[in-house]
Amino acid sequence: MAETDPAAAHDDTERIALTANPTAVRTALSDLRAHWRRTRLDPALGDRAEQVLAEVLNNIVEHALAGCRNGVIRLSVAHRSGELNVVVRDNGHAL
Repeated sequence: MAETDPAAAHDDTERIALTANPTAVRTALSDLRAHWRRTRLDPALGDRAEQVLAEVLNNIVEHALAGCRNGVIRLSVAHRSGELNVVVRDNGHAL
């Protein structure tokens, strides 16, 4: 019989796909903040994560996806045991 990892059974992963524009970045960050409040993420960690993600997402919009009409950014943000694991993917140009 396989054992189930209780942490794996409770998935606090937020997945967001957004178009590459500043308005969508602001909306995604706001959605993440709401998700973190619901999952009781430490507010100080949420503040730092929001700053880092704002910089990453805005750089993607300004540089990797500049002029791309169908630019998409995908985020996967997992909150477990007081830590965040963030994966950011986009269909833009390599820097």
